[in-house]
Parts: sequence; C-alpha cells; structure tokens
Amino acid sequence: MSLLKYGFFKVKVESLFWVLIRTRILRHMATEMRLDMRGDGFVKVEDLLNLNLKTSANVQLKSHTVDEIREAVRRDNKQRFSLVEEDGELLIRANQGHSIT
Repeated sequence: MSLLKYGFFKVKVESLFWVLIRTRILRHMATEMRLDMRGDGFVKVEDLLNLNLKTSANVQLKSHTVDEIREAVRRDNKQRFSLVEEDGELLIRANQGHSIT
C-alpha cells in the first residue's frame, strides 16, 4: 500500500471510529436507526454499513468496508466495541452503556 493510500485509509478508519462513538448508534440508537439488535447487543456490520450516515471526514458510512470496521475496533485502546463472527457474518456491539432493551 502506498503512503498516500495508507494515509487516506488511516483518516477513513479514524473517522469511522469516531462516528461509532459520537453518534451512539450501537449504544442508544439502534432501534431508531432501524438496526436489528440482538438481545446481547450485537448488530450485523453489513447493516451498520448500510446506514445513510456520514463520518466526520464527510465520507458515507456505506463507502467503508468490513476490514475498516475491524481496524477501527482494533485501534480502540479503550475496547469500546466487540466483534464476533457467526455463520459467516461479522457482528459488532458496544461493550458498555446500552440503553436499549
């Protein structure tokens, strides 16, 4: 990967990370955003990426990839999110602060 591409990837992943935190999608807004959240707080990453939202870098959430979600979660030193793969699908959840039942 060239340095230019790596720089864009880094900014894109960082803005994705912040949209997950700032918008509180996975903690409080899943129902409002029409995400199908399981009882344990997990939602499909593909469903999350299909939301009509933009990141702080003004990039459509839809333009992000599953690998970028993985990288955003990996880079979170506070471990705010968990990923699990089940039946070939990647799921994500916020580890704390759910207000959705």
